[in-house]
Amino acid sequence: MKELLLEKNISPLSASLEKYRDLLSIPDNECAYWGEKTEHSEESWLIVDINVGYPRLVELLKACTTAEERIRMKDRVVEDIVLDCYQHAFRLDDVPDSVHEQVVTEPEDLVRASEICLNLDKSIRMASIERKMTAK
Repeated sequence: MKELLLEKNISPLSASLEKYRDLLSIPDNECAYWGEKTEHSEESWLIVDINVGYPRLVELLKACTTAEERIRMKDRVVEDIVLDCYQHAFRLDDVPDSVHEQVVTEPEDLVRASEICLNLDKSIRMASIERKMTAK
């Protein structure tokens, strides 16, 4: 897996991904990602854990023909994941108040875990379409 992703450090599921797994009662490889806001030295941080063993993500990366293409696809999916986690943890100034209120007032973990599953699927589909379009 490290070679496929060109990453030095890949660790077992984090506590947040285990929480995701337990909420949806799914196997480890079907966990998607989880992000949480935290504070360090009076700064707000966003900690994002991504399951790089998610089968559709692995398929997407294996379909890439070059290391550069894999990096571009991985970065594309990670960008979508981080944005999703960010919008659940922080206020986006260019989003209408009513939308932000809905996201903040519905923080139930099971609902969020279900949204994450759909969001990752969408991100992978969009990255796959982008990959096919740039290959032409």
